[in-house]
Amino acid sequence: MDPADIYFDLFKRNMDTRRLIILAALGAVLGFGAWLIERDQTKGEMLRPLWQLSSWSWPDYLVLVSLTAAFVVSWSLYFFMLSKIDAVVIDTLADLQELAGLSADQHKAIGRRLNIQSKWLPFALSTLIYLGIVIL
Repeated sequence: MDPADIYFDLFKRNMDTRRLIILAALGAVLGFGAWLIERDQTKGEMLRPLWQLSSWSWPDYLVLVSLTAAFVVSWSLYFFMLSKIDAVVIDTLADLQELAGLSADQHKAIGRRLNIQSKWLPFALSTLIYLGIVIL
């Protein structure tokens, strides 16, 4: 088997893994948001609004701290995982360019397919949900 074929297969698998991580995070965020909306519709507010901080009870503070900690830890892990797999994908793409003799245009087209900015969509949605819970 040609080394370029091996690197291309590795590149495709890494891209599939990256896409799966992003879609799983997006699915988790949307599922959590739907659950929160359903819970809010059936049981009322989850937290009192932040501007009513003086009327908060101990459980309200506990929920806010837990939610904030979960938000920070989960997104730190998410971005750590994606930075590692992005590094592997970029290295594999460079090796593939060298072995397969890709032109600069082909390299640019494959690089666009990587779509580095797509990893921000789940984070942006979860930030909006988090702010909606805390502020409203």
